[in-house]
Amino acid sequence: MSWLVGLPCVAQTSMPPCPQPLRVAFLNWDSPPLLMGNGAEFADPPGLAVELTRQVLARMGCSPVFSRAPLRRLHRDLELGELDLVVGIGHSSERAQHLAFPLRSDGSLNARLALAQAPVVLLVRQEAQTRPRWDGQKLLPRGARIGVIQGSIEETLAEQQGWTLERSPHREASLTKLRRGLIDAVLTNLFSVSKAEREREPALVVLEPPLHRALYFAPVRPALLKEHPAFVEAFWLRLCQAARSALAPQQPCQ
Repeated sequence: MSWLVGLPCVAQTSMPPCPQPLRVAFLNWDSPPLLMGNGAEFADPPGLAVELTRQVLARMGCSPVFSRAPLRRLHRDLELGELDLVVGIGHSSERAQHLAFPLRSDGSLNARLALAQAPVVLLVRQEAQTRPRWDGQKLLPRGARIGVIQGSIEETLAEQQGWTLERSPHREASLTKLRRGLIDAVLTNLFSVSKAEREREPALVVLEPPLHRALYFAPVRPALLKEHPAFVEAFWLRLCQAARSALAPQQPCQ
């Protein structure tokens, strides 16, 4: 089985030169269908994000080196210049201080170049006798234990709410804790927890409304954008076109 899909047709124009070496990284936690499996090794299939990135860079004449690592290590390696870009990272104002995301001419985030978007929601056990209540403003009971992935957008959002957190290295660990009753809810992007996974016993349900709507990009180290702006902008556009073709063909990239 393969997640490989055809790329949209793009007019053949001269490609900007590819930086060498080009070091590309992905998160080391399971986030289907974009990333499959946990850990440093790539699964088979590796996930849509890996397949599309490989195709786009091949068409741009690049021979990238791929790797997977925890989010905080990816941030560190980008800041140290040991990585060039990371695919599938959610945007936040905090991350934008250290990573280069697609921007419009006025300096605002160019959301039209997002690879994907997903609501960030609270998941709870359907059969829990005393499950948390959420109205979009207040979470009850106070002190409810919320599972998050360490270093994730969800962790930052939950910290801003002042919630009691239980951090895990990946989403699977958080969901396991929830199903065992060790925590009260998991804050996650809904895109990464399939309907089948939510319906698996003990079943999980979403507390409405979403806390946030996350946008996912392929940010680069700022020096790469400064040194190779034409390449980075061409890569962002082509990867967005590939992702939209696979996930949301009705939404153009601009």
